[in-house]
Amino acid sequence: MVTTDENKERWKRFVVDVLNQGNLDALGEYFAADVNDYSLPSGYSGYEGLEAFLMQLLEAFPDIEYHVEDLIGEGDKVVCRSSWTGTHKSTFLGLEATGRRVRVSGIDICRFVEGRVVDHWGAFDVDGLMEQLGKPRRVKPTDN
Repeated sequence: MVTTDENKERWKRFVVDVLNQGNLDALGEYFAADVNDYSLPSGYSGYEGLEAFLMQLLEAFPDIEYHVEDLIGEGDKVVCRSSWTGTHKSTFLGLEATGRRVRVSGIDICRFVEGRVVDHWGAFDVDGLMEQLGKPRRVKPTDN
């Protein structure tokens, strides 16, 4: 039986191995082959979609540096509040390279089984990222 603390440590290692060091070959050590990722952009799904999305992220921001701000675990779930910085060097989410340096915050919720993520929900500040890259924030309708 894998403990909550062991799952938290695995998430920290994922951040270092895959995100900060760009080692996508290690992704299978942290995510199950049948992972359900409920936060991937349209057109991406499953393990292959997660891998393709992370590849695009790491290519677009080759100097990416993820920082774990808070890590909370209970039972088989781990929640991480994080931020990352990087320089926009190639196309990401349809926006061509700008050369701009960005800082983005986000939250991940992961459910682990036998030390691997089987369910992932994530959100990062896409509007803030786009604004830093020179795209205006989307105007959200107000309730009047």
